[in-house]
Amino acid sequence: MAVYEVTYKPYLGKLTPEWSRFLVIPRHAFRDVFKSKLFTAFFVICFVPLLVEAILIYLHHNVNALAILKVNVRELIPIDASFFRTFVGLQASLAFFRDAAGWPTSGRQRPSKQCLATLFVPSVFAY
Repeated sequence: MAVYEVTYKPYLGKLTPEWSRFLVIPRHAFRDVFKSKLFTAFFVICFVPLLVEAILIYLHHNVNALAILKVNVRELIPIDASFFRTFVGLQASLAFFRDAAGWPTSGRQRPSKQCLATLFVPSVFAY
């Protein structure tokens, strides 16, 4: 068939709604990222400090919950700058280990990740 005989034919299949078309790329990206069960478990573990922090702040400011648990507010961890510094440091270290492990890899290493790993990781473990 000659090229000039090929004509445009509109797509006849089912179209996705316009409001959800921007979600196509993230959907496939999340599918690749969470393919590893080990990464998914580590991702969930990364939220544990945030959950503990939220519970401690809630308990510190809720008189009814303290009365039910029969805990004095002075027995709880004080909510101050060191409290937030501790939890932010913990979350940063978990994020560092996730990045240092190279997760997620979608079956192949990207050259840019290999270069960063060879430049960054040895300098960190040298100390």
